[in-house]
Amino acid sequence: MPAPQGAAALLLLSSLIGLGSPLNPRDPNVCSLWERITYKTAYRQAVKTDHRKRYQCCPGYYESRDKCVREYLPPASSLLNHRDKRKES
Repeated sequence: MPAPQGAAALLLLSSLIGLGSPLNPRDPNVCSLWERITYKTAYRQAVKTDHRKRYQCCPGYYESRDKCVREYLPPASSLLNHRDKRKES
């Protein structure tokens, strides 16, 4: 039995906008949030609302090749030391 058109459209839409996130939920740097989706079904006059869990990198991390990597910001003191050493030269 073929899938309803609405389900096929939702599957296509989710793959296009990256909702099928490949992030590993067991990674300690991956956070989850609940997202609400509202869509109109093609086979009847109704609006359907679903909730699903979505994964994203926690604050201070960014996604790189399906992994969450820590953003590196050098400490302000090391930047000041580097600038002071250039002035002495």
